[in-house]
Amino acid sequence: MMLSSGCFFRGGVRGYLILFVVVIADLMSGLLPAWSLEVSYFRTDISSSVHPLEGELWRGYARLQFSSSGEIVEGHLCLKGRRQPLVIAGHKGLGGSIYMRLNGLEDLGVGAGLLEFKKTSDVATEFDSTHWSFSPPERKEDNDGASKQPSPEVYSIDLSEIPAAEAEKVAKTTRRQRRLAAMSLAHAFREELRRPTRSGGDGGIDPGKVKVRVNSSKVSDLNRFLRIISARPVLDDIAANRCGVPILDEEIDVVPLLESWSAAKIASSGLVISADVVVLPAGPGALALTTSSKNFMQVVSHDRRSVDVRDAQLSREFQRLMLSFAGRRRPNFEASGSVQRLIDNTPFFYRFEIKGLALARCDPNRWEKIVMQFLLHRSLTSDDAVGIVLQIQEGFFAMSPPSQPPADTRYLENRIPDGDLENLQQRMAGYLIDRGFSDESPGVASQGNPACK
Repeated sequence: MMLSSGCFFRGGVRGYLILFVVVIADLMSGLLPAWSLEVSYFRTDISSSVHPLEGELWRGYARLQFSSSGEIVEGHLCLKGRRQPLVIAGHKGLGGSIYMRLNGLEDLGVGAGLLEFKKTSDVATEFDSTHWSFSPPERKEDNDGASKQPSPEVYSIDLSEIPAAEAEKVAKTTRRQRRLAAMSLAHAFREELRRPTRSGGDGGIDPGKVKVRVNSSKVSDLNRFLRIISARPVLDDIAANRCGVPILDEEIDVVPLLESWSAAKIASSGLVISADVVVLPAGPGALALTTSSKNFMQVVSHDRRSVDVRDAQLSREFQRLMLSFAGRRRPNFEASGSVQRLIDNTPFFYRFEIKGLALARCDPNRWEKIVMQFLLHRSLTSDDAVGIVLQIQEGFFAMSPPSQPPADTRYLENRIPDGDLENLQQRMAGYLIDRGFSDESPGVASQGNPACK
């Protein structure tokens, strides 16, 4: 030790001066504010008109760092379905705007130019927080002549700030929520059917959805609880939380018709900061229908049948209708085609795989595999009618003679265009209208004979 000290001070007065400076700097570091970056976290929603999943939101989280002067911005963007965080860089502008480059979003139409995000404080967003949004600005030029105008196809990028100070809070529940939370799933189902539908906003309740705010360290515990109440867990790529966000704002898939009960159970679990149903704004929503058919009304009748029994009955009814539609559209469909429910953990949430001769396009040598989704709509369900939402999620095709079904792997080679799927969805809805369903969405009409011509 003595030899090491002697070597350090070699150089006489100069050595002591270096020591003095180091000691003073160390002491002052505890007294003066550090030159550090202020970190903020945001929930991110991106809509793109150029991506194949047009109309769907790319969701995730962003971690932004502001320099101590507040002018320089850098950070990362973590989106669902993307393995690696994307780099963000930029600076503050005049009037409270922030200019940022979001690298790695070329497939969504985002170029290398600066995007101008404008801040609106305390705007009423889905989770009520400070909000930054991008909309295509007028063309401007940077000092180097580079355009700040991105590709015009990108029409929405929203950043909603997450209040990190709430990380240790626990949800407060109302008397009604505590009453609902004490019920079993079967009891809650009968109770919900006795109550008038809750609309909240003009658009009603988003069927099968509950919004939660949860400390990221509790996601694993929350996922275990969600399985108990037949809800789907938070997605794995969000649970991984590569951007280190302390609080997650997520929408969870729950049992349709039991949104209020599910929100009450989650809020009472002690695992979340908040939980509530998702109230839709006014305006056109998903493709929705209602029916007073006996086969559907039995599902919401006030008897003692279990939820599982009701769910299975409705599943068979949807399957029958889809087989009927497919057989009318392609008379030989049932000989080699199939309609199978894709099993998950959520009653009254139905995803079916329709595989066989093509339904979207009437090509005699084409086969298709389509995933169609139905779920019960709480705001449209009452003692007089059952409301459903109909949606085709995705579709694939393969070319092969009518007598030779292609291998499953071949379907993944070709995705069916969204336009074809939308037309097929309208045909299916029109077919249901011809069989006594009522239209609750604009633009849906009777289709007559759906057979390929």
